[in-house]
Amino acid sequence: MQGPDLMFAIPTYRLRDVCETVERYDESFWNSGHTPRIMVFDDSTVANHTKYYSLLEKTKTWSDLFYVGPSEKEQFIDLVVNDIRGAMELWPTVVEICYFRKHRRDLPQTRGRNHRRG
Repeated sequence: MQGPDLMFAIPTYRLRDVCETVERYDESFWNSGHTPRIMVFDDSTVANHTKYYSLLEKTKTWSDLFYVGPSEKEQFIDLVVNDIRGAMELWPTVVEICYFRKHRRDLPQTRGRNHRRG
């Protein structure tokens, strides 16, 4: 369960509340001997990102923490639009692009600037 592809995703639209969730899952994984990448997918507004992202940066974890927020979402949409101009059914195509591109280039994401435990 320690493979490089092991990832735990936390979707949220309430960034202010996600820090405690990250800490609890991280502690549970650590106590079980696991350190998956934790990815927070934030669908909140730019204003909320600006207001609450610093709380996520202060969150201490054993696992690597990554964040996908408004800026990364915009980069992803630009990437998809460039790859599939004119696609009628966007999301199934996005899933295919993610799957087939995963070994060539990472999708837009920001490494969390949180403090590592230990």
